[in-house]
Amino acid sequence: ESVSKLGSLMLVHDLYANDAFDDIRKLIEAALEPGGRLHDIKEFVEDRINDLLKNSQGLFVWIETVINFVAENEDTKLDALENILKSGPHEEAEETLDDLYLAVIESATARTKSKDTVKTILALVLATSRVAPLSARGLHAFLPPKFSVPFTTFENILGRLSAILLFDDQSVTVFHTSVLDFIGSEARCGKENFMPQSETDVTMAGGCFEIMATGTRNAKRQWNRPPCGLSFNMCGLKTSHLRNDAMTDFDKQVHEKVSLELRYGCLHWWDYPKSSLIEHSAASDEESDTISKKASNFLMSTLSLFWLEALSLSGKLTTGRDILLKVQQSKSGVSSSYTTRTICSCLFAGSGGVPTIHIRDAPILGTKPSCCHSQHASFIPLASLGSISIPALESLGIRLPRYADLE
Repeated sequence: ESVSKLGSLMLVHDLYANDAFDDIRKLIEAALEPGGRLHDIKEFVEDRINDLLKNSQGLFVWIETVINFVAENEDTKLDALENILKSGPHEEAEETLDDLYLAVIESATARTKSKDTVKTILALVLATSRVAPLSARGLHAFLPPKFSVPFTTFENILGRLSAILLFDDQSVTVFHTSVLDFIGSEARCGKENFMPQSETDVTMAGGCFEIMATGTRNAKRQWNRPPCGLSFNMCGLKTSHLRNDAMTDFDKQVHEKVSLELRYGCLHWWDYPKSSLIEHSAASDEESDTISKKASNFLMSTLSLFWLEALSLSGKLTTGRDILLKVQQSKSGVSSSYTTRTICSCLFAGSGGVPTIHIRDAPILGTKPSCCHSQHASFIPLASLGSISIPALESLGIRLPRYADLE
């Protein structure tokens, strides 16, 4: 009964139903004041305030985007504003926004001279908005290998799209949610600007696996940052007998070795295959098969052990448990013979990560155990076993070295 009462309080807000003409006028006037973004073309704008109000159709987001777009054009502000006003108001407010967003994209494309680059950036922003936003640096790292775009150029492109995108050191997001609706609809943004979600998910999934394996998708565009993928003891920790929080300069070492894009790949590699393999029939059989194989190969390789180590270093080991459970429960065709055993090593009560033991991948796979300091060893936290008893693990074919076997 209480739930039904809450449901009755829900309201559906129509973006296009209410106007904000008074607020729009105030925003324009503020932009024309000394220090405002359009102060240098004040007289030109004042002569066209009524046209701006009429074209806005009462949409505050429209005038905000116009101001951002015109201001970003710097020495061509007059032309930018004149071109927007030429389109005139539409019968449908949605079409008014679509025309404006299209003008922003076309302007960025003309100045970048690469429609494919702009199109791909917008598609990746849409994809990461659905899962978890990436910073500009991280988003640059996830561009497909064919794009040898330096980061400074990438930042410039984002700047040319700043009328519809917001970006800083933390994330690249859209200025308004209506931008997501626009770039996510082929009917609205046009075939030349549209990338199907299934294709974008395949791109992001491939990026996760490539970055985890080698640290980069294109070493040329990251020439000033040596790539670092998953590897044994990737932070070069001197001992496995101390908790992470007891190690000297631990956070510094993790920051240097676990890049933002690698961390993202470790946390979200299943989000994109899950979408492309299960939710979208638009993905081709060949694309689905490729992603399925990449996921299966990853789980069956030693990289998956290094993945658990990276999650432990980042304090996100519970995420690994959740991912493996989702893979096991899915009907994606991804091999889960390995995950059944690995889940047991991820169930834990805390996130301290250590004390740890050096073990080969063999005990996790259920074969004869061995314990040493070889390149094939990995950190598996004893604390991560939680309340699972050693006899219970051994009944599954998993044997763990006793303390007597440790260094």
